[in-house]
Amino acid sequence: MREYYCQFDSVQNEGQIIKRADIIKNSFTRPPLLYNKKGDKKIVMAYDPARSTDNSILTVAEFREDPHKGWMADIVNCVSFVDLGLKNKTPMMTQDQIRAIRQILLNYN
Repeated sequence: MREYYCQFDSVQNEGQIIKRADIIKNSFTRPPLLYNKKGDKKIVMAYDPARSTDNSILTVAEFREDPHKGWMADIVNCVSFVDLGLKNKTPMMTQDQIRAIRQILLNYN
């Protein structure tokens, strides 16, 4: 339930590496960064290709240097490759995912 649905079974569990309270304490909501407007941001993309029965995602992060902590990465966008036009919202075909990734690369480049 934790991996697939982001549903934690309890707040405090001895076996958990990251506790739900830590995630909530260190999280905040912000609008996604959809493109690199000025071209001055350091952007990294991570693509998780999934099989046809699962869903693929592309996560976009921005590197920044904190004066106290050093280099950090903020997740600024996460794209789920689900075909919203279909009734069951099934995963997009691999060819369509590659086309979408190319467009996203152009947006951030």
